[in-house]
Amino acid sequence: MFSRVDLPHNLPEAVRGEILDPSLLRMIATACDLSAEDMAGLQLVKSPESEMVELYQTGDGRRAFNVVGDRLRAYVEGRKDGHTREFMLAAMTNQSILHFALSDVDLRLLLIARPMLPEAWVKKTGSGTQTNLNPRGFYRFEDSGARATNTVSRWTSYCVVDGAVAWGYVLHFKPDDTLDFLEEMKCDARELDPKQAALFKEVDAEVEAQMKKEGTYGRFGSLGVFWRLRKARLQERGMDWRSPGELNPNARYE
Repeated sequence: MFSRVDLPHNLPEAVRGEILDPSLLRMIATACDLSAEDMAGLQLVKSPESEMVELYQTGDGRRAFNVVGDRLRAYVEGRKDGHTREFMLAAMTNQSILHFALSDVDLRLLLIARPMLPEAWVKKTGSGTQTNLNPRGFYRFEDSGARATNTVSRWTSYCVVDGAVAWGYVLHFKPDDTLDFLEEMKCDARELDPKQAALFKEVDAEVEAQMKKEGTYGRFGSLGVFWRLRKARLQERGMDWRSPGELNPNARYE
């Protein structure tokens, strides 16, 4: 859990307790059509020598071992990433085959790429067009100069709000309308709350003015400065805001 997003609800000991709860195994068995005989050949135990939870195959059910092992790993990864127990239980019983009946083709592509996402939790947030010289997304892009022409393509965005964290997904398409790549990033869910919009706008204006005065605005590394100042000013107003850097520990920013 070394890359765990640090949230009160996903402490390692809490996740270990959830993994060892027999109801989770029963839920996985039902969702994956595993029989009582299949499950009888599996044993889940906490190692006496460490804090690890280990899954053993004690019978002939190799398929059950693989299926349950994959689902448990996915559960731990989702909880480590910041998802709540409620979300992950919904993900465990998610039936991705139903997504092929969706009329929203872009949502269908997202759910195929991220089959653990429960459809009911996903909300469309926007769509539009972009060029290869001015792409739309969460991160800053720089054109390498390899493409001499300015081509137009489209994008569609979705989000999943799960407790204090929101997951954003942007599907970027090629000019021929095939999927180019999927971009995702987490943010503090309060940034998407209309009731908090005025507060963020006020604080951001103050931070921008301070950075321009100090000469740090628009320079290399200014994003980190912006987050630090924003966090401090929001704390003064009683909000413990989490920056994208805190919520996306494996991402790099400039």
